Amino acid sequence: MTIRNVINFCGRYSKIYCFGAGKYGKMVCNYLKENRVEIDAFVVSDKKHIEKTEILGVKVISIDCLHNVTKNEIGILVAINSELYESEVKSILSDKGIEDYLYISEQLIEEIDSCSSYDIIYPETRLAILYHRVTVKENDIWGLAISPELFDKQIQYLKENYDLVTFNDYNQKGNPCITITFDDGYADNYWNALPILEKYKVPAIIFVCTGNLNTNKEFWWDQLEACVFDNDKCPVSFELENASYECHDFFTKRNTCISIREKILAMNEEKREAFLLDLFRATEYVVNNRIGNRSLTYDELKMVDNSEFVTIGGHTVSHTRLSIETYDEQYVDISDSKEKIESVVGHKIDSFSFPFGEQTDYDTNTIDIALQCGFNKIIAVDQRYKDGKYKAYNEGRLVVQIDHKDPDPMRSFRRSIFMNI
Repeated sequence: MTIRNVINFCGRYSKIYCFGAGKYGKMVCNYLKENRVEIDAFVVSDKKHIEKTEILGVKVISIDCLHNVTKNEIGILVAINSELYESEVKSILSDKGIEDYLYISEQLIEEIDSCSSYDIIYPETRLAILYHRVTVKENDIWGLAISPELFDKQIQYLKENYDLVTFNDYNQKGNPCITITFDDGYADNYWNALPILEKYKVPAIIFVCTGNLNTNKEFWWDQLEACVFDNDKCPVSFELENASYECHDFFTKRNTCISIREKILAMNEEKREAFLLDLFRATEYVVNNRIGNRSLTYDELKMVDNSEFVTIGGHTVSHTRLSIETYDEQYVDISDSKEKIESVVGHKIDSFSFPFGEQTDYDTNTIDIALQCGFNKIIAVDQRYKDGKYKAYNEGRLVVQIDHKDPDPMRSFRRSIFMNI
C-alpha cells in the first residue's frame, strides 16, 4: 500500500473518520490536511481517556456514536500506535458493522511522516520550548548547541506564526501560546541569544545555575566531554571504578561519555567532584577550562536581566539530579541559588526549573522545597505528576536538540512542535 492509496480511499467517501487520536492519528490528519483532504472526526474506543473535545481542530467522538453507517458514507482510517491492537480494532469495527476502513501500517506511517512538511499552524499549540546554548560547537555530543543562524531562523518562524509570551503569562494563560526558555546560564546566552531575542522582540526566561557563575569553570558534562574528546593523552581504553571504557573513535568516545554521564547522575556534588578527579587521572587530562563553555559573569547576568525581553529564574547551585539528594541537600541547592541570583540582579526571582527535568530527576520534596523558597512558577522537561496539587509545578517542555547533519533542520523544528501539540 502507498500514500496514494490513502488519498484515493478518502476520495470515495463523503466523510472521513480516523480511528486513533494519538501520535499516528495526528500524523495522518496533518498529512491529509497538507494534501487538502479534511478528516471529519477522530474516533476513539474510550472517550474517557481523551481530555480534549477537539484535536488539530477536528472533533473527537466515541466509537459508540457510529450506528447504521451506510455504504460509501463514512470511510475510516485506522491509525494506531501499535500493530498489537490491530485485531482488537478490527473486532470493534466489525461489531459495529463497519467494513469500510483502511488500516495504515507503521511502514506507511513512516512514509507519511517523511512526506509531511509540517508547515500548518495549529491554533491549539501551547508549548514551552527549551534551549541551552546558542553557539557553534565542534563536538556537541549532548546536542545542546544551536548555531546563531539557525536560532535566528527558529525565533523568526515562531514570532511570525505563534503567540509568544513571557514565562509568567504562560503559567497564567490556558490559551494556546509558546514560551521560550533556556536552562543553565551559559555565557553564549548573552553573547548570541540575547541579540536575536531583542531583534525580534521575543520574551524568554533563562534559568541560571549559579555554581560556576563569574568563573571559567565548565559544567561537569562539558568537563567529561573535554577529557575524552579534547585530550591528546586520552588512552584508547581505560578502567575506572571496576568498569572499562573504550575511546578508539568518535562513536566509542561518545558511548564512553554517555555511560559515565549515567554514573555521575547518581552522585551528589561531593561524590561527583571526587569521581571527576579520578576520571581526569585515568585519562591523563589536565583541566583546561574552555572560555566558550563558561557560564555568565555577574556583569553579563545583570545585563541580561536588564533586557526588557528576558527574565531570570533559578536552576540550583550544583546542577545535580535533585531526586538523589537528601532533603537538606535539595534545600541548600535550591535556596542558595535563589539567594545568589537575587544578590547579583538586585531583585527577587520567582521561577525555577529542575536540572535535567526528566521524571526521575525530581520528586515531591523538590517541588515543596522550591515553593517554600519562594519559587511559585516551576517547570520540568518531562511531567511526572499529571494531576493533584503538583500538576501545575512540573509541566513539560520541548527540548531543542540539533542533529548537525540534518539537511532540513527547520522542517525538523516544525515537526517537533507538531509532535508536542
